[in-house]
Amino acid sequence: MTAAAPAAPIVLSEVGDAAAAQTTARASAMGLTPDQADAIGRLTKEVVERVVWEVVPDLAETIIREEIRRLMRS
Repeated sequence: MTAAAPAAPIVLSEVGDAAAAQTTARASAMGLTPDQADAIGRLTKEVVERVVWEVVPDLAETIIREEIRRLMRS
């Protein structure tokens, strides 16, 4: 059996920045002013970062526990 390659780390600010950029672009395309689009982008970044901080630790713990159980059964 081959070991899985470690996943590249995800930088929280990069996730939030990417979400904000996409949201800002879409808001601009919908005809909002640049200030409105930027405000929506900043809010999006904040929401994404909060969700990640709340969800990822529990999800990671669950995945790690499941992997440990799987390894112990092998």
